[in-house]
Amino acid sequence: MINFIIYLLLFFYLKKQNIFTYGSEIFYLLYPSLLLYSSVGLREMLILTFMIIVVYQFLVKDKYIFSVICSLPLIFLKPQNFLIINMCSTIFFFFKKGDSNKKIGILFLIILAFFGLKNLILSRFTIPAGFGFIDVINNYRNYMFFEDTRSYVEGYIPINNFFDLFYQGAIGSFYMLLKPFPWQSSNPLQLVQSIENIIILFLMIFLVLKPINFKTLRLKANYLKMMIIISMSIYGMVVFNFGSASRYRFGFIVVFFIFYSYLLNKNRINLLKYKSINPNI
Repeated sequence: MINFIIYLLLFFYLKKQNIFTYGSEIFYLLYPSLLLYSSVGLREMLILTFMIIVVYQFLVKDKYIFSVICSLPLIFLKPQNFLIINMCSTIFFFFKKGDSNKKIGILFLIILAFFGLKNLILSRFTIPAGFGFIDVINNYRNYMFFEDTRSYVEGYIPINNFFDLFYQGAIGSFYMLLKPFPWQSSNPLQLVQSIENIIILFLMIFLVLKPINFKTLRLKANYLKMMIIISMSIYGMVVFNFGSASRYRFGFIVVFFIFYSYLLNKNRINLLKYKSINPNI
């Protein structure tokens, strides 16, 4: 029951803030994975709520520091999402034009915050001592592979170097969006998920192919593209179970659709205003 209350509160919050477009509102109400996890998973709805609040504060309100503060609960709920979102936010912020001194100051605060929370963040990942970056990824891949297959060895392909890392990331991002393929479905629910994933992919392509005329909005749209690519690449490398894949990706997909639709609508409104001022264009 409380899951559904959060679902409704999130809906009315986005409606009140004028974030929804007609298309994204329909998507929010009809997206099967969102309906499923809003019914059964309190933790997943809390994760989604904080993700939406963070991206709203960052993209819409331009409150960069406050968005980082809003993301702190994700350390306890989903530390991977905390790191993915803030990594994308940091990259976006330094590509955006602005006062260099302000950027240096905010970078200093981010570094200070990371070192202040370092032990807490790392403890949430339970990273073995002495492991390198690729070793850590292999450790999680092997653990998740065992959870799905009950074998650490049979069928498991480790990442051996950075070429493998980028290759597996590229393949994993595409597969993460679509798994399971129709021929991999072993029950009706997985078949429904497969059809849902195909439709979602086509809708995402439809959205990103729409032109955005204003540079600031294009940069924000690139932030959302970067977030979906990085999140799907990371999870695509370590998640093998179809049910887990659906649970891990749906939050990023909801965030992408809601805010990308908002940016497209904002672009349309700005374009109409610009044409009204310059009718000869």
